[in-house]
Amino acid sequence: MLVIIGDFIAFVIAIVLTLIIASVPVWIAGKLVSRRSTFGQAMAATLLSIIIFYVFFFIFSLFTPFIGIIFGFIGSLWVFKEVYGIGWIDSLALAIIAIFIAVVISLLLGVFLFPIIHIGMIHGHFVGSPYIRTQMGII
Repeated sequence: MLVIIGDFIAFVIAIVLTLIIASVPVWIAGKLVSRRSTFGQAMAATLLSIIIFYVFFFIFSLFTPFIGIIFGFIGSLWVFKEVYGIGWIDSLALAIIAIFIAVVISLLLGVFLFPIIHIGMIHGHFVGSPYIRTQMGII
């Protein structure tokens, strides 16, 4: 029973952290487009746009997945429009800027975080592992 509760707590923490991380590009784009964006608005817009996108995608994908994606994207634009109080064009600009910022952040993390993670590795083994320490004469 404790394992199930622990797994549920880990799941909730993962969902909250993912929502926070996914909200950062929306928050930055919201600041650029509407000037009165708060991080709470960005989190609400991110969560609601994900929910609306998948509901519309599920409903309209019964015809074809492409139609589901189009209607899901329009639903996400509507969420941005309502949460930020902006027009359709500004909502589209916010979505495009947020996607661009997310790609840039992902690339920067990939460029700088990947080498940091692999600095401690030699031939696929962590330097801290007993095998590597033995081979290097540390143990």
